[in-house]
Amino acid sequence: MRSVSGFAKVSAVVIGMAVGMASLPAAADEAFDAFWTKFVTALNNDDVDTVKSLMKFPVKYQGEEVGGDSFPTLYDNWFNFDARECLATTTPVEDGVDYYVAYCDLIYVFANTEKGWRFDGVDAND
Repeated sequence: MRSVSGFAKVSAVVIGMAVGMASLPAAADEAFDAFWTKFVTALNNDDVDTVKSLMKFPVKYQGEEVGGDSFPTLYDNWFNFDARECLATTTPVEDGVDYYVAYCDLIYVFANTEKGWRFDGVDAND
């Protein structure tokens, strides 16, 4: 009967942990994918209330932090027809551990928060 060395046992544990940890980002991706589907569906349906519920407030708007009471103006400026059309056909890309971005005329930023994924604001697309 062949015995397994201590090194082989440690290697097996390390490999097992690595395989288990490799599935962690997939869970984050699945959570973002679910958020993204809900977000884009709300935009496609022009469902202002749902889009608002998927935002992280306060957000920066024209150099100032604004709350949910400014949402109608934000929505009209950030989610006009062209923006909604672009977002419906764009695939966001991961930008760090807790962020995704979608590139249109503006860069739309999404953050992983205590409440789950939320729309975090826009940046200029230079």
